Amino acid sequence: HILIPNKNMESSMKFALNIFLISIIAIPIIKSIKKIDIPNYSELLDKNKFYEENLKDKVENSNKNILENALKAVFYKKGYNNVDISIDIDKDNKTTNIEIKIPLSENYDAEEIKEITKQQTGINPNIKYY
Repeated sequence: HILIPNKNMESSMKFALNIFLISIIAIPIIKSIKKIDIPNYSELLDKNKFYEENLKDKVENSNKNILENALKAVFYKKGYNNVDISIDIDKDNKTTNIEIKIPLSENYDAEEIKEITKQQTGINPNIKYY
């Protein structure tokens, strides 16, 4: 207070002194924060992309299995027990192709199997014999 020339400048001088003291305290804290090793976020993002793609594959496989099992259940009720179903699903989870393999040894009606599949899925299947 003794060094301040007049009372009008007292508040300005206190403000400047407070800023100076705060900076003396804050600068070492800021420097220590810069030394903290921040993990590489690109690696974390890559891992998340992997898990996201893995999850998409699991959802796709789950949808395939559900549709295959539903078709097998319908075929089983109609007496078609030995039917092998293969379903292709695109990235948008839309069924693009259905392939049904039926045994030559059985007397299965391929046209009825096609019709059942078309009614259930809206897709004309490819019928193959094995």
